[in-house]
Amino acid sequence: MSLATRCPACHTAFRVVQDQLKVSEGWVRCGRCNEVFNALEGLFDLERDPAPTSGTAPASSPPEGSPTAAVQAGLGALLSRASSDVAPLPAHAPPPAAARPPAPAWRDAAGEDDAPTTSEVLDSRFLDRSTYGAQHEGDVEHEFADARLDSRLHGEDDADAPRPAAWTPRAAAPPAPLTRRRSPRERGAAQDEPAAATPSFLRRAEREARWRHPVVRAALGLAALLLMVGLALQWAHHERHWLAAHHPGTRPWLEQLCAWTGCRIGPWPSIEHVVVDSSSLSPGNTPDSYRLSVQLRNRADVPLAVPAIELALTDLQGQLVARRALLPSDFRSGDTLAARGDLTLRLDFRTPGHRVAGYTVEAFYP
Repeated sequence: MSLATRCPACHTAFRVVQDQLKVSEGWVRCGRCNEVFNALEGLFDLERDPAPTSGTAPASSPPEGSPTAAVQAGLGALLSRASSDVAPLPAHAPPPAAARPPAPAWRDAAGEDDAPTTSEVLDSRFLDRSTYGAQHEGDVEHEFADARLDSRLHGEDDADAPRPAAWTPRAAAPPAPLTRRRSPRERGAAQDEPAAATPSFLRRAEREARWRHPVVRAALGLAALLLMVGLALQWAHHERHWLAAHHPGTRPWLEQLCAWTGCRIGPWPSIEHVVVDSSSLSPGNTPDSYRLSVQLRNRADVPLAVPAIELALTDLQGQLVARRALLPSDFRSGDTLAARGDLTLRLDFRTPGHRVAGYTVEAFYP
């Protein structure tokens, strides 16, 4: 079934497609005179319905049983629901019949072989514009490829018949060319346009096939293995003291790892297993000298690192006199606390000009 319509202004017949009329809600623009009109009002079937005369538009609906009537009824019901909130375009009255040039009589496409030498384009987009001027270059890329003039619908007299001037209610100045740099998202969308033409289920199947390829599977497995090895090395580097204390057999491997990374393996620092068993602060040989004694106990089954001691001194009013973090090297002691063992730390110090009345000690790892 081949559908066609006729422009009410210049009486040029065009072939139309149902999909175009659904998209544009029946409104089209003549490619010859730029007239905007409803193609459903002059829709007819080229194979069965007689063509309307060039002087008047079809005044009556097609027969009730004809395919054109079914198409118009279906399209009319669809467009009445879709465009219930859309205001209709103002109808432009065609010029008087006497002022128009005579149009050629209709010829059947099957009975006439002669065709005009030019081709007109029917713009089937529904345009919400205040004026309808000449078609600009930017509009061409959005046209429907099927909405073109069927040259077989014109007789040989159409080529010689004078064409009326295009109706333009208001001359619109051509827009100034704007050069705008496209964003990366727009460039990516332009590159993805060919891929968008492929159905989604085919793209999904191709993507799944690529991931199931043996080479891709092998590469993913190798990458996962390398990531697991890297994660294991990172954990071993972070927990090297615990591994060396609880698993002495791993110490050579840890030493090799530290040789690569520049780290050091020492006793395991675990403040949860270290307690301050007792402490004392006694005067020294001079009035402003004191001796600190701290006894530490290891409750773990493995050797631990000797913690640092935080010492805070106060005066008679409870005001802080001094606070200092004392490392094992300040006590001139080793850095290892034996498993289930005790260690006494002693330190002599002076506080010139301050009389100490109280103190606090606390063990911690820097």
